[in-house]
Amino acid sequence: MKKYLILFIVISGSKIPLGCNQGVWEKGEIYDTYRPKHPHFSIQKRKFIYNTLIDTNYLYEQATYFPNWDGHLIKHNMGVFSDGRLILNTRKDDSDAEIISTNSWETALIIGYYTTVGDKIKLEYFEDLDDGNYTDKEGIIKKDTIIFEKKVHLLFTSEIRKEMYVKTKYLIRK
Repeated sequence: MKKYLILFIVISGSKIPLGCNQGVWEKGEIYDTYRPKHPHFSIQKRKFIYNTLIDTNYLYEQATYFPNWDGHLIKHNMGVFSDGRLILNTRKDDSDAEIISTNSWETALIIGYYTTVGDKIKLEYFEDLDDGNYTDKEGIIKKDTIIFEKKVHLLFTSEIRKEMYVKTKYLIRK
């Protein structure tokens, strides 16, 4: 029985809808994008108010990089649109072509929504981890930087880890 199941999955390829805790998601036809089949973004249901503190024309890039299992530095970037939409991408190199090809709503690896109140920003995005789930983040906007803080509980202590995204020279494709 196990052999038949594996054979079925291999033959079917990536067109099988995958289960997730918030509905079903499918792989996009273009690029490697994953989208929720039935989106349930809670931020999208609130009225969006545009904030001039955040630049919706340029991508923001994470200021710190971490190596993955094969030694490549993993870099994250984020783009926000003036209507409350959000894109997030991950890449291994500094290729301008890769950055430019994934900086739109249609081609971004991860999509979501954001809202701002004063200098605070709140994100909600859908990622394909753990069979797909919605992730929330809250941060502060300071000039050309967005700072997210997360309290991480370790074995006997806890620490606050910061993620800083800095405005780049790359324009967002609308």
